[in-house]
Amino acid sequence: MAIIQNRLSTDPVIAPYIPPAGIDHTLNEDWEGGPIAVGNTAKGMNYQAWKLTFSVDRFVITPQVSGSPVEYLIGSDSKQCSFCFDQNARVSIAWVDTSDQGHLYWYNTDESQFVTTDFANPVWGLALTLDDKRARQTAANDILLFYTLPAAGEGHYILYHRRQRDRFTDVYTLKDPVWPYIHKIGMNEGLRVQINLSTEAPA
Repeated sequence: MAIIQNRLSTDPVIAPYIPPAGIDHTLNEDWEGGPIAVGNTAKGMNYQAWKLTFSVDRFVITPQVSGSPVEYLIGSDSKQCSFCFDQNARVSIAWVDTSDQGHLYWYNTDESQFVTTDFANPVWGLALTLDDKRARQTAANDILLFYTLPAAGEGHYILYHRRQRDRFTDVYTLKDPVWPYIHKIGMNEGLRVQINLSTEAPA
């Protein structure tokens, strides 16, 4: 678990991202390290880069070394999205629809099925990642969801965090105020989750 005590580091550990983390998020495009194939952990959880795109009415994840694109959630509506794989190489997708409603599609082991969790408040920035992809950390790593919500006052945003081990039900406030848009996220070479935010929306 890379978010110790569910708060930001008192002294930031800033370092280069471990590829492919650190690629700029665009609104309907995301990159994440992942397995050799969906559902296949034989080569680990950072075997190759995967790219998520939203096109017309569906999400498509495309492996960059081997394998074929896979479609998800046909009939969806998205203005920004993010994704990652869980410890068993299953896909999780977070997105904001055109009415600013946030959603998270993920595999809930308590129910042994994929579920969609909806967010009550309008979401501005959103990012999803599996934190520590090293094989020896499989029992300890987490899917981490970060998002920003507008607060009272023009230009005032708050950064929140949810995590897989809580089944994404508990909400932790990480920083208030912050810039609204998440551009980069992922584990860095200092083995910390690193987040880059900006006042400008991703291209």
